[in-house]
Amino acid sequence: MSDIEGWIGEMYVRLYGKDSVTDISRDYQAETRLPGYQIIGSNDLGDALCLHAPSGKLHWIPFVPLDAQYAQPAYDSLESLADAAKRMRVNAADSDPQYGLEVHYVMPMFMGGDTRDKENVKFAPRAIHQRLCKYWNGVYYRMADEQRRDA
Repeated sequence: MSDIEGWIGEMYVRLYGKDSVTDISRDYQAETRLPGYQIIGSNDLGDALCLHAPSGKLHWIPFVPLDAQYAQPAYDSLESLADAAKRMRVNAADSDPQYGLEVHYVMPMFMGGDTRDKENVKFAPRAIHQRLCKYWNGVYYRMADEQRRDA
């Protein structure tokens, strides 16, 4: 199954293909950054849609910082996501220049970036987005480690 994307209510959502979810989660370092979660999609706000395996609930977690403390409820279960996806206004690849691209903030919020500043919002292919997220998450976690050591 390939990715599908489109509007669910007021939010633009990309659901990753079932066969690629494990690789995508690995490439975003979810095993180490989000133990117990698997990344199954994304939205137009720069968040990953994450399945919390122990509870079966889905959460929105920013790609940067990829940290469960920022988890926001998304869906109660895969079934509730599937129900919402039935109402998705699916986008075709040729209808949107950002189709297939992930939202990336040039300066992440934890570094003072503004999500409302259009100059701070860029769109990147997934492979580049993954590298950018790895870099910024590395910065975030190094800063957090330093703060813990200094405390």
